[in-house]
Amino acid sequence: MSILVNEILSAPDSLEALRRCRMAKRAEVDKCEAILVDKVHKAFAPLPKANNRMELVMNTAMSAFNIFQGIRIGIRIVRGFKSVFSGRRRNE
Repeated sequence: MSILVNEILSAPDSLEALRRCRMAKRAEVDKCEAILVDKVHKAFAPLPKANNRMELVMNTAMSAFNIFQGIRIGIRIVRGFKSVFSGRRRNE
């Protein structure tokens, strides 16, 4: 068992112990949320400004490929939902 659970079970004033436990868990959740927000911002950040023509071409190609991948995944998801809700299975 965790230290907080032991503290709750052994504390004479269990309401106060529950409050401390809740506040500790809230702090942990807030810390994890901040980490996730930072990762999402890094993942969806715009590409850096191109310094030369080759970088511009590569950035454009990467953007086009990412759009293509997104459309392809979207089509697969829609087909999956259609097969689940129509009751028929698609042959693969």
